[in-house]
Amino acid sequence: MRPRIPELRALGADVVVVGNGWAAVARAFQERLEINDVPVVCDAKRDAYRLAGFRRSVWSVFNPVAGWFYVRAWFRGHRQGRMQGDAWQQGGTLVIQPGGAILYRFAARFAGDHAPLNAVFRALRPNREAV
Repeated sequence: MRPRIPELRALGADVVVVGNGWAAVARAFQERLEINDVPVVCDAKRDAYRLAGFRRSVWSVFNPVAGWFYVRAWFRGHRQGRMQGDAWQQGGTLVIQPGGAILYRFAARFAGDHAPLNAVFRALRPNREAV
């Protein structure tokens, strides 16, 4: 999603990353991914994850699909660093309107499972084609 943040902002979206670690981990994440212009907030208690209904389980990490996602990411040059935060907690993507209405929700089923960007863009442009 990082390369398309300018497009998301052009559609009026604010992008925020929520992690389940602590402040030092958030800063290191921002620096490593070079996203210093995107707020990264910490939810060590995972309250936002629970409210969003995001999955937390050992099986979401140790299963064949997650293994495939790991291998695919590795061959694309992404390397897993030291685990920080809750390794079993899966994330997701929410598109939320001002006022709190959820326009789009994607809950990762496995480690490495990401929201299809076309769906995120469709949620931001409900009457237009996805890019």
